Amino acid sequence: MSETLTLREKLQALEQIDALAREAHVLGSVDSDSLRYDTERSFEDARSQGVGIFPVGKTPGEQVVVQFVSPCLELREGLTRRQARELLKLNEETSFARYGLWEGEETDVIVASCDVLLDSLEPTGFEEILNYLCTAADDYEKCHGVDVF
Repeated sequence: MSETLTLREKLQALEQIDALAREAHVLGSVDSDSLRYDTERSFEDARSQGVGIFPVGKTPGEQVVVQFVSPCLELREGLTRRQARELLKLNEETSFARYGLWEGEETDVIVASCDVLLDSLEPTGFEEILNYLCTAADDYEKCHGVDVF
């Protein structure tokens, strides 16, 4: 991405995300303090997965890019070599989601994410991205025997 977004542009993008979500019948809310849209998906087996949607920047053509992020696994002792290889392999095998690492102050978190041009989203596509990303994140959690996020 070539440009960062101003606070005003981020808030406008969040309004647009909120309108898309309502049109797609997705329940969630804008967190203006954290500059993200929060929602959650529930699965039939009583599992659930949270997602945050963040306005992250602009393309060279000035299109707003948003990032859908779903946390998968909290790392208390850092990323191991085995986990790094596992994530790289999953990135090669998985469509419409990538796995990465968010570094926190106390712990790091493996996340599944997807970047999308905001103006290209429509309600059906919005919901499909949420469903696919949540499934990818939840599948990763299942492989590690947890349901934290």
